Amino acid sequence: MKVIVVINKAISYLPISWLVIFGFFIFRAYRRLGYFPKYNHPDPKDLGMPINYSIVFWGLYIVIFSAIFWLITTLGVGVVNKKKINAARGGLYILFYLIIVFLLRSETLGFGEWLLD
Repeated sequence: MKVIVVINKAISYLPISWLVIFGFFIFRAYRRLGYFPKYNHPDPKDLGMPINYSIVFWGLYIVIFSAIFWLITTLGVGVVNKKKINAARGGLYILFYLIIVFLLRSETLGFGEWLLD
């Protein structure tokens, strides 16, 4: 049953790792362009970084769907293993997940709109 705990820990760090990768992607785009990218200027696929774009784009889907698996494994840790659920790790997961949602939905920065256009 330690496998569930390890999977839960790994899933718990997915949102923060995606934010770091996305931040580096924006930084590399800024260094290449000389300005922060905007909606459709340039398209993220046209930056000449196909591997980085693929990691960020598909990583976002993994993070979005990880919420389901995180909830299942958290319940598995608490119910099946009868262990204490690490509230700090759970709180950080929820916090960074909400930061990702805010980043992608906010119109002020426009990075989410730029990535998903």
